[in-house]
Amino acid sequence: MSESLVQAIASNQPELNVEMLEDIEIEKLGEGNAATTKEKENEKSKKRKTGAPAERIALCKYIILDELPFKAAEKEGFKIFVAEICPMFQISSGYTSGGCKREFSVSPRLTDIVGKSIGELLVDVVTQWLLPRLFSCTLDNAAANDVAMRHVHSKLNARNILATNGQYLHQRCVSHIINLVVEGLEDIGMSVIRGREAVKWINASPSRSRSFKDIAKIAKVDTSKFLCMDVPTRWNLTYLMLEAALPYEPAMRLFQTMNPYFASDLKERNHRKMSIGVPTELDWIEVKRMCGFLEQFYNLTHLVFGSHYFTSHQVLMELCDMIGLITDLEEDEDDGFRNMVMRLRLKLGKYWLEETKLNPKMNKILYIAIMLDPDPRQKMKHVEYCLKLVYGSTWANELLE
Repeated sequence: MSESLVQAIASNQPELNVEMLEDIEIEKLGEGNAATTKEKENEKSKKRKTGAPAERIALCKYIILDELPFKAAEKEGFKIFVAEICPMFQISSGYTSGGCKREFSVSPRLTDIVGKSIGELLVDVVTQWLLPRLFSCTLDNAAANDVAMRHVHSKLNARNILATNGQYLHQRCVSHIINLVVEGLEDIGMSVIRGREAVKWINASPSRSRSFKDIAKIAKVDTSKFLCMDVPTRWNLTYLMLEAALPYEPAMRLFQTMNPYFASDLKERNHRKMSIGVPTELDWIEVKRMCGFLEQFYNLTHLVFGSHYFTSHQVLMELCDMIGLITDLEEDEDDGFRNMVMRLRLKLGKYWLEETKLNPKMNKILYIAIMLDPDPRQKMKHVEYCLKLVYGSTWANELLE
């Protein structure tokens, strides 16, 4: 504030002295500084908002470098901390758009629209490629694909393009069906969960992994694979985890005695209000059984995944082996294992089995393909044997007719 202004105010208002005016000036300067600080904070907030990708990358580095689970960023304490230091930063959620699948499945109108669009695209492709004949299309098992195949059948059959009048047109992807069947294994058993948690504990830090490898050498574990983590919702990764862990059974027993934290930490972990603990000898027996069971499905998926060789003629044989295994396990003494196998059989029957009547979802080309195999053993007699093995003589003879 200038001296002339101070004198003018003092002359008009005698009760105000110079000291009071200086206080007013300081107060106004403080308000100005506060306004400036607020503007700077707003600018920083804008920068934070626009710099969100960089902050997300920094969050990823934090998770990776400290070997933390992804859910660490969704913990309540971490959210409070981030809200204090950077209110504008939005933490990405771990939730996915899985609900869209439910919306899609319950909306017949949307299914019809999408299915017809897929069908039109397939018809256009056949037309552009100048294909004189079309035998079959392999698609995932989905309601929209059912609509698409009906559309393709009506359009192309009228133009006499479909072989055998489209009788074998729609082939549902075998690998996709296997995944649908096996991914329903929610109650996979406490033994597998103990094995999973033990593997998770060992792989939680490099020092633990090194210590376990040293003990594995002492235990003379003969395997080239090391423990690998799985994803609980992916059955094929669970199989690979169990397969890799089985040879390390003696090493884990020795590791338990040499590292007391291994047993104590696992004992504190819970699953459905039950203490997990370390895998016991009975658990390893159960893990071995589960591994052998999942191996059948794993081998079949790898077989049909092939893209550089024919696969359709091998599906029936593998399917028969799988059903035979399920039939044997339905008489198992373990109630949990028996119930799990029975649920698998129901889901498998939805797509393939024809125990009492013809299954519209079962493409009969899988029966015919085996007879086209150049191997002289894979002919009609073998198809007859497979069908009788699965369905019994009476119904198998009707299917053969």
